[in-house]
Amino acid sequence: MTEQQIHPAPQASGGLRRPGRETGVCWNQNAILALRLVRRLPQAELASLTGRTARAVRSWEAAERTPALDARGALNQLYTALTGEERTQFATLAAGDPRAADRPGWNRHRIGALRAVLGVTRAEFAARIGACPKSVALWETRGVNPRPVFQHALDDLAAGLPHPARTRFDALASGPATPQTTQGRAQS
Repeated sequence: MTEQQIHPAPQASGGLRRPGRETGVCWNQNAILALRLVRRLPQAELASLTGRTARAVRSWEAAERTPALDARGALNQLYTALTGEERTQFATLAAGDPRAADRPGWNRHRIGALRAVLGVTRAEFAARIGACPKSVALWETRGVNPRPVFQHALDDLAAGLPHPARTRFDALASGPATPQTTQGRAQS
């Protein structure tokens, strides 16, 4: 190993450049999930782009592990490719939405009603909000509450409903019954 490889020369800024710090983003679980949602990337695709496995991405999003330095560099590259509007959305998702307390919570009934109105399978529904089908199943069957970033994605999905579908969603969401399913496709 040469002296230059062991002790790299300082850059013009006066310090050594540290990969993974270019954007100033702290790559915690919310930031990683926010990036994935804004870029509309499934876990497997983010894994491929960062040179990791989908299991590694799941562990980052569950706060079980943090990305290695080279993976943070890849995340920074994805972040720098965001438009101004996407960066605003990213910042809101990564920090948590302060308006969340003003919105009705996403419980099993509201989630099931939204999926029923859309007429999609759990897998299709999960793909639309950047979640995995297992998470959607837990939300609908066990009443596990979605994390704030997913609640924001659910808000966006519900906000995009046309008027007749929104009226139907509001009626279904106010009832205590979860829509019945047939072979994974929501029925109303």
